[in-house]
Amino acid sequence: MLRESSGSKQGTDRIFARSGLTAFVAGLARKTVRHNVTINNSF
Repeated sequence: MLRESSGSKQGTDRIFARSGLTAFVAGLARKTVRHNVTINNSF
């Protein structure tokens, strides 16, 4: 029981880490796109 619960916790931690990384990359891409749009509008 204890081994199974710790394994599932590790699995959820991996899922949270992966989704957190995806959200970080998405936010970074969003900032980059917004920055490119402002540069293009200034020309």
